Amino acid sequence: MKKSCALFLMLSCILGNNITVNGQELYKIYYLENTFQESLSFDEYIILGDFMEEQKIKLILDTYFYDSNNRGGYIPKDAKVLGVKIINNDLFINFNKEIESYGGGSHYELNLIRLILHTCFQFEDIESVTFLVDGKFKVLPEGNLVFKYDREDLEILDYNQNVHLLEQKN
Repeated sequence: MKKSCALFLMLSCILGNNITVNGQELYKIYYLENTFQESLSFDEYIILGDFMEEQKIKLILDTYFYDSNNRGGYIPKDAKVLGVKIINNDLFINFNKEIESYGGGSHYELNLIRLILHTCFQFEDIESVTFLVDGKFKVLPEGNLVFKYDREDLEILDYNQNVHLLEQKN
């Protein structure tokens, strides 16, 4: 990795937000390995240019879903983002039915939700996120209906995950 890239990564970690290089915003692609020691991290950036917000979010998710199939992470094999729509700062993500094909497990499902929410909330204008499956509101296999999840919901999910990991260590 070039020194300048390493510097940008360090600055982004410290500042906790997106950075701009030569007028181009860099967006994070989050990864969470499917282990019991997981921690949310990012190790990749994507430059999206002058696309509209919907297109940027779709590109990030498409990149993540494509790459995740090769990483053994939380994204189910063959899961795809069919479309993204922003209405009054509320983001709706339409997935294909394979998003549900992970076989269940509340731990797995919550981490899948966390990854997608962290990715979407990089965009400051997004106030809530709703998941659709083949264009319909649907309860995921472990009982989560992701409907209008906001940043506070994500903080609660992250907090609960941290408590869970601490309990496992003790």
